[in-house]
Amino acid sequence: MGIISEYVDQTGKETRKTSDATRIALLRVMGIDARSDTAARQSLAQLDEDERMALVVPTAVVRIDDRNAGTRVRIDDDARMVEWSMGIASESGSEVFHEGRAPVVNGTATIAYPPEMAAGYYDLRLRVRTTGAPREGHQTLVVTPGNCPTPSDVLKGRRVFGLTTNLYTIHGRESWGIGNFGDLRALVEWGGEIGAAFVGVNPLHALFNRGTDISPYSPVSRLYRNVIYLDVGAIPELAESPDAQAMLGSTALRAMRLDLRSSDRVAYERIAGALGPVLRVLYRTFTERHGSGTGRGELFRQYVEEQGPELENFATFMALDAHLMKGAGSAREHLPWREWPKRYQDPRSAAVAAFRRANAEAVDFHRYLQFELDCQLAAAATAARDAGMPIGLYQDLAIGTSPRGSDVWAFPDLFLEGATIGAPPDPLSASGQNWGLPPIDPRRLAQDGYRYWIRLVRASLRHSGALRIDHVMGLFRQFWIPEGESGSSGAYVRFPADALLGILALEATRSGALVVGEDLGTVPPDVPPALKERNMLSSKVLYFER
Repeated sequence: MGIISEYVDQTGKETRKTSDATRIALLRVMGIDARSDTAARQSLAQLDEDERMALVVPTAVVRIDDRNAGTRVRIDDDARMVEWSMGIASESGSEVFHEGRAPVVNGTATIAYPPEMAAGYYDLRLRVRTTGAPREGHQTLVVTPGNCPTPSDVLKGRRVFGLTTNLYTIHGRESWGIGNFGDLRALVEWGGEIGAAFVGVNPLHALFNRGTDISPYSPVSRLYRNVIYLDVGAIPELAESPDAQAMLGSTALRAMRLDLRSSDRVAYERIAGALGPVLRVLYRTFTERHGSGTGRGELFRQYVEEQGPELENFATFMALDAHLMKGAGSAREHLPWREWPKRYQDPRSAAVAAFRRANAEAVDFHRYLQFELDCQLAAAATAARDAGMPIGLYQDLAIGTSPRGSDVWAFPDLFLEGATIGAPPDPLSASGQNWGLPPIDPRRLAQDGYRYWIRLVRASLRHSGALRIDHVMGLFRQFWIPEGESGSSGAYVRFPADALLGILALEATRSGALVVGEDLGTVPPDVPPALKERNMLSSKVLYFER
């Protein structure tokens, strides 16, 4: 199940072994009963049977230059030869067919993939026959270029520098007390004037923007962005909405904005509360003026279609979060989604579908906000290109997502309960660190064709010339802490690094973007060479290097 038996701590001297109690707890989180020898044997037998019944593994990730790549087929009889036929559908929908015969060795046959396949995603359907009835299987096949773009590819030998900032601290004279995408665009333009090659920012992931839910490293969703970064003055509907203009010009709102700008803190909840009514008026203007017959309306329709069910689930979650508040008046409070009525806790339920239909406008409002965020970030990326930046925007992908967020709600079979991600004991913290982030089940990730990871990487690379992967060791192994325990009781769980890095290389190549792995902390010896082999850059902190 990938639970690693021991690890060497950050000192490089002490080996910490995984206890049986930790193994049992983490296996239970994965849905495996190992509380006794009998239960463990039964669980192992079931895993073996599941593996035997599957003709092929659900997902295969192979390098384009691996000419010996093929899928291993499990044969459950004494046959020495297998006849096979294979249909391979590409992303464009075109399909090719191959057939042949392959020898069976120790109960398995290896069927080679066609050597002429280009890098990309494929849907493979396989049919095999030996002495008995034919068997059929399905596999998601990912062919990767193997490596990410290099600085030489992007920079053509130039030595460059760039700027990095926490966007929420960089705001202009007309801000709402927080930096926004208009300020990012201004920073990009100034960076271009002084010869910078990029502007790097903190994770821009969606947040609740209330209470303690303000950390960009514990977001509502890593697939979508934070509404608080919208530049209201740049939204096209503002010029078409006298109501919104009147709201912005009101004495009360002008005074509030001045107060927010003068604060030495970012008042997330107050800023979001002030933005909300204005954004709703702008959304109404959009729906009234921009149907399918306008250019902006068509761009919105294309964006929604491209984002698919992931955007629909995110927008539905945000609408439900607002709908299911408890209390009355100013005392109203948001509920964690696990405290919602049971019928709304499953995104696939009939009740959620009915809510979506009955509250179509509330759901669509959140689609509109993400559409406008995407437009404004695209404008900042265009400004970077126009300013001559060879890299442009340098974005940041957080290691995890909040247990209270929409990603966990929308992918209930992927995220696990009963453990959290963290870091082992080290000189920074003698008891380890518990980040409170729910782990992803690596088996289910592969069984689902790495769909969430693909969408995550694409969302992070969108409008990016470079991407930082927070805690890149998490692609190799993650430190899981059983619920209620300290970091000293945690253990590392192995992740399918080759597959995750291969998909990352494919998406980065398609985007022409550099990838930087933040490799600070307890770094296994196999991580640096693996990153170097993939052309992933390393993250170094001057203070530590000195």
